[in-house]
Amino acid sequence: MRVAPIGFWAALHPEDWGIRRTFTAASQAAQLTHGHLCGYLSAGFFALLIRQVTLGSSLDDAVAATLPFLEKLGETSTPIREPVLLAHELAGKRFHGNRQYRG
Repeated sequence: MRVAPIGFWAALHPEDWGIRRTFTAASQAAQLTHGHLCGYLSAGFFALLIRQVTLGSSLDDAVAATLPFLEKLGETSTPIREPVLLAHELAGKRFHGNRQYRG
């Protein structure tokens, strides 16, 4: 979770730390130990979520604001974009064993 402080810092200085800068800094920090793009792209995405939520966005709005940035990365972002979309689709549903309950 070394990228969480990057997201918080970006929220404290939103005029200097936009989406691109936050994502880049967090992704590069994660690349130090996570060589696979799934590791460092998800770190960048996480830092952006922290930034947006700290700035007052709901989680849904934070995801909505961050996904277009991932879209700009093209095929590179597919390994992280698809699981994020699936998680967002499943949000609000509760699972118990093999039975699904709507919350």
